[in-house]
Amino acid sequence: MNTTPEREILFKGKRKDTGEWVEGGIFKKPDGRIFIICDIWNNDEVCDYCEYIVESYEVAPESVGQYVGLEDKNGKKIFEKDIFNNGDPKILYVVEWIDCGLRGRQIKNKSYIGFWHWHDNIEIIGNLTDNPELMK
Repeated sequence: MNTTPEREILFKGKRKDTGEWVEGGIFKKPDGRIFIICDIWNNDEVCDYCEYIVESYEVAPESVGQYVGLEDKNGKKIFEKDIFNNGDPKILYVVEWIDCGLRGRQIKNKSYIGFWHWHDNIEIIGNLTDNPELMK
């Protein structure tokens, strides 16, 4: 019997054509372009025989982040490269994957927090792509 919990493998990226964020699977073409593959539910009767349509969107490589499997205190999914606070809005962290796991790196003094212990207090306030000014 397998007791390992399933985790959702999910990525987000910012579309190159519209600047909108999309979530889904990830695919890298041989030419280096990166695409997010999304399931879109069929609500417009384009397809009589299927429940959803799969579409893909080219995304900016620097915007791509992986879902960490947790949500912030407001129920928002937490992705790599998100910027958050831990109850004190003056102290900001960025979500990072490192060789040994997940961490929050404090922006100002470069210290770290154990992410799993604090995730119930975390509030996502932005990300590195849309909010580079928060890194200052």
